[in-house]
Amino acid sequence: MVGVGVGCVGALLIFLLGIAVIVQMFDGRINLSKLVSEENGVASLSRFQFLIFTFVISMSLLLMVVAQIKTTGTLSFPNLNNVWALLGISGASYVVSKGIQKNFEATQRPEAGAGTDYIEGSHQGAVAANAVVQRRVSAAVETFAANLGGSTGHAGVAATAATTFSIRKNNQEFATMVFPVGSAAANFTGVPTTLNPRDVLTVVAPAQADATLADLAWTFTVTQPEQP
Repeated sequence: MVGVGVGCVGALLIFLLGIAVIVQMFDGRINLSKLVSEENGVASLSRFQFLIFTFVISMSLLLMVVAQIKTTGTLSFPNLNNVWALLGISGASYVVSKGIQKNFEATQRPEAGAGTDYIEGSHQGAVAANAVVQRRVSAAVETFAANLGGSTGHAGVAATAATTFSIRKNNQEFATMVFPVGSAAANFTGVPTTLNPRDVLTVVAPAQADATLADLAWTFTVTQPEQP
């Protein structure tokens, strides 16, 4: 009977503790809004599963203890090997789920390196001869790869003749952006070049304008030194 009394007192204390937690949850002193969410606020299935497993195992243990009291009339813990096994499965499933999630996120990231940046430009309408369609002052060290690797260019209206734009550093050409005949996609040529702060990047149209080429957009891929 002493064991039963101790068990009842313990159960009462746990019940009161649970009531206190619930009260603080309702009045806002305990915030559970991110209990099953990731750092970015998105709901996490693995966290939710771990939470459910915790409740299931806790209730199972409680029922086992109650059954033991009814059977023997004393407060004692049953063999917990199965409980530890369930806890191990629960923890392992959470770790595996997180590993799968991290691997998926890694495969969804762009191929660009940590020091990769982009220079974007566009021109609406037809392009006049010798027009400067982009002029930009560099604010950091930026390096173009050979043939402007990773860069893209697109025309809303394709050219009727091959059209070559000059890409210049401080008015010295180091690369070209070429729109082939009938193609909306640009090709690039050029040598590796680094822009330093205050260097001027310009994109200049050819001396002879194409009759149809229009509505251009481009993105140059550059790399920057990693910050210490």
